Amino acid sequence: MMFADNTKPDCPIAFVNQAFSDMTGYTSAEAVGRNCRFLQGPETSVDSIALLREALASGQVIKLELLNYRKNGEAFWNEVQISPQVNEAGDILGFIGVLTDVTERHRLNAETAQMQSRLASILDNMPGYLFQRSLKADGALALTYCSPWLGNILGIPLGDLANGTDLLAYMHPDDVGAARQSIAQSAADLSPLLLEFRLMTPGGGVRWIRNQSTPRHTSSGAVVWDGVGLDITAEKAAEERLSYLAFHDPLTGMPNRELFATALAKAVALAVTADTHLVLFRVDLDAFDEINDELGRVVADSILRNVAKRISDFAESHDGFAARIGGDEFAVFYAMSRSDGTVQDAAAALSHILAEPHPLAEGNYAVEAGIGVADYPFETSIDIASPTAAPELMKRAALALQAAKRVGRGIHRVYVAESDTSQHNQIILRRSLRRAIEENQFKLHYHPLVDLGSGTIVGAEALVRWNHPELGLQAPDIFIPFAESSGLIVPLGGWIFKEAMQQVKAWQARGIAVPRIAINVSGVQLRDPGLLATVEAALSQTGMDASQFELELTEGFMIEASPSTLKVLRSLKMMGFMLSVDDFGTGHASFRYLRDFPVDKVKIDQTFVRQMVIDSSDASIIRAIIGLAKSLDLDVVAEGIETTVQRDFLRDEGCRVGQGYFFSVPLTAEDFGYLIERDVRLPWETSAASPARRKQKKAQAR
Repeated sequence: MMFADNTKPDCPIAFVNQAFSDMTGYTSAEAVGRNCRFLQGPETSVDSIALLREALASGQVIKLELLNYRKNGEAFWNEVQISPQVNEAGDILGFIGVLTDVTERHRLNAETAQMQSRLASILDNMPGYLFQRSLKADGALALTYCSPWLGNILGIPLGDLANGTDLLAYMHPDDVGAARQSIAQSAADLSPLLLEFRLMTPGGGVRWIRNQSTPRHTSSGAVVWDGVGLDITAEKAAEERLSYLAFHDPLTGMPNRELFATALAKAVALAVTADTHLVLFRVDLDAFDEINDELGRVVADSILRNVAKRISDFAESHDGFAARIGGDEFAVFYAMSRSDGTVQDAAAALSHILAEPHPLAEGNYAVEAGIGVADYPFETSIDIASPTAAPELMKRAALALQAAKRVGRGIHRVYVAESDTSQHNQIILRRSLRRAIEENQFKLHYHPLVDLGSGTIVGAEALVRWNHPELGLQAPDIFIPFAESSGLIVPLGGWIFKEAMQQVKAWQARGIAVPRIAINVSGVQLRDPGLLATVEAALSQTGMDASQFELELTEGFMIEASPSTLKVLRSLKMMGFMLSVDDFGTGHASFRYLRDFPVDKVKIDQTFVRQMVIDSSDASIIRAIIGLAKSLDLDVVAEGIETTVQRDFLRDEGCRVGQGYFFSVPLTAEDFGYLIERDVRLPWETSAASPARRKQKKAQAR
């Protein structure tokens, strides 16, 4: 407590008690005689001081809080009540002030206000709301409290939400029943309540909400839930997107393999009970990797989307189901009715749809596709709707597709049961091809190239053979397509390069003059970015010179080659390899390709030679090819020579070198080495009983 004397100038303090000194740190001697202003500081409210002075001047009692300062400079909140003391004449003699330290109370109030502000901010900005729900004894259900967020979302006043209105009125109709049931169960056993439901917003939108709350009984018999509601709309959207991506192709939007397999299994089961006929198509785009190389990925993806649209439209027109089940592979099934025609008709219709050109900025671009077809029910004991029926149907369509791809581009084939044995063998070969490369199950045979005038061996073509441990010796036309489609032609081709070079080195080490050896190179190998490094490594490891070898390319590859593969060919040419075009004359290449490609030789396709009759159209084609090669300063080789007439005709027309069974079958390295070591002329007419001679006799007896 303190007393200020108003009868003296500046109203100095006349008295302070010990409590004042304890609170402020000033002794009585330090405080008496000074105006109470000395307790104020830089943070003391100017407005509060003004109110205080106004009250004192008018002689009124005033009570307020001031921020004052102790002697040690520490600020403290001081609750001051000042009462004026007057005489009988009404003159103010002084003022009695009662001071109370309320710093702690002020701190608590400030913290409470800060917490309330934070809570309000959280409630205003959280992606959800706090609520209290009440279920009264009479069954009335209502929200008794709800934070602002929900009102903002629903566009209704908070007062309405907190005064008898429950969220059931704003729920999606499909969610109300489950919500009521869960609320009733939670009320019955006081179990925690978890609800997920959709709220309908005024603009017609939908918000997914997750409610979590804990129930309790009240003294009135009601059940009250205190809980939180979270906005999980984004979470639900992400779940839906992930679910979609798990079963759909992101590029085309079509169902993927997993969803297709599920749908096909259901359709097969339904086909049995409904006595319907299912037809399944597997579609594989022909040489789509070449489209990627030639046009680029952006354009290739555009074509894929166009193809997907056509296949989806085809499926929709038959109330069927379509999917993208691989990179450039699709599948379709539907229930076929009598009015749909035959399975062959349906396959032809789909093939026609897919063959329509795609309009691109660069012009129209046509893409062909192989189609394999299978239908259900089967004609065998697998007719029942067993778990293996749908996979068996997919397998049969895949086998039919393989049969179509072997014939050529744009071909469709229907599964035929009689082909199962050969198809089974092909599956065995496909599955064991990689291991065969690792276990070195391959051998090279050498097919001689012969001077048609003298019979001298002037070269050989290295041909790979696979000695399969189960199926025996396999010709390249059986397994090379598998190797190319799987990419295994790359490591197999690398093995062929190294094996041929090692064999030539072994012959040379025996002092044998070895003619140039030709090695076949596929388009897949030429598109492999590691081909040049593979060839260089083989040359380096064997110490061979590239000029000892010739690389054979199929004529069809010339028209399909890209600028990048043309660059690879030129690099191989610079290494020293001779380049030749195999199977020339089958109708793909032209003068322009022979001019643009760095080739040294063309090989006349054996079809023309075998079918040749003097003065026939095949003979005219052969003359034209020989004339074209001479005009371009290219060597020419004739394949498939089997008779003396063919040899003599080709020699007389100016073809210097030939190859065929008239001279020799492909020989093992041992037998070919035997012939070139002795400089044997072919066909060999001596009676030498060597392994090579026996092979010659077999060849000539054919």
